[in-house]
Amino acid sequence: MKDVEEREAAGLREAEFVEKYVKPRKPVLIHGINCWPRGGAPTLKTIADLPRSKLVEEQSVWSAEFFKRSLPPDWTPADYVRHLTENSLPVGEANERPYLSGLWLGKSATLGGFADEFEVPGFLPRNLLDSSLVRGLFRIVHRDLKGLELFVGGVGAPRRSNVHIDSLAVDVLTCCTEGNKQFFLFPPTTPPGVLHVLSEPCVYSGLYRYSMVELESSLTNPDPVQFPLFDTALKDYAQVARIRPGSMLYMPTGWWHGAHNLQPTVTVTWRMISNWSQFRTLLGEVMHLLAFHMRVTGPRAPSGHVWQSPTDVTPAA
Repeated sequence: MKDVEEREAAGLREAEFVEKYVKPRKPVLIHGINCWPRGGAPTLKTIADLPRSKLVEEQSVWSAEFFKRSLPPDWTPADYVRHLTENSLPVGEANERPYLSGLWLGKSATLGGFADEFEVPGFLPRNLLDSSLVRGLFRIVHRDLKGLELFVGGVGAPRRSNVHIDSLAVDVLTCCTEGNKQFFLFPPTTPPGVLHVLSEPCVYSGLYRYSMVELESSLTNPDPVQFPLFDTALKDYAQVARIRPGSMLYMPTGWWHGAHNLQPTVTVTWRMISNWSQFRTLLGEVMHLLAFHMRVTGPRAPSGHVWQSPTDVTPAA
């Protein structure tokens, strides 16, 4: 296991970033990043200060059913932040802690202010997802990934935080505004058997590629019977990055990753398609999804069965 390369943002230009990291698909942790130069970054304090609308009334924004099961119905953002900071649990015991995961910052008036002040670092190449056509194609495959996403959580990780690839068509970028978060990255060359990868992408999660390994429990309480090769994955393939306020982690397409918080942490994630090769991969994902739906008769995902893949589904007669 080794650390992801680290460097400062000062002096970094687009041409260098593309040649050193984008083209060879090499992850990098960059410090000295400020995506909110005019202020307005999401932090635990700014989230706690949001209007006192009930979280369950914002369920289209504040995650979904997990909140309804986990929080009192009258909790506000301030109650949630206080819960994170006053109820510190050891790593490994925090999986049941409510976790705000993947909230689209552009969707609601409540959270949209964070997106209004966001600025992409100047050294990043042009993002083809800024095109309405490419963005529309991407949303066919990944309905829930619409732009900037906010992740807020206490120590540990959300339940079922499995090692995964978001999409083979996109690079993933994550910046930290508060706390400390540790990422484990595995290169595309990692043998599927080592990571216990499912044979097919999970159609019901937007063609995500999933490993059966839940990172949090595997780090704190490894199961050599169920995942006998995961220790090999950590020793021989894993790269580790620890992001803190002012850091941005670049994860190229094809890299498996999982993360857990070392402190109550706020991060913002977005995705990038920077070349036409990735665009062609996106078109392939669209065709894969359409072909899947054409051979399925009606909805086939049993309730709670989040791992269903195309090979698990009865094809149309």
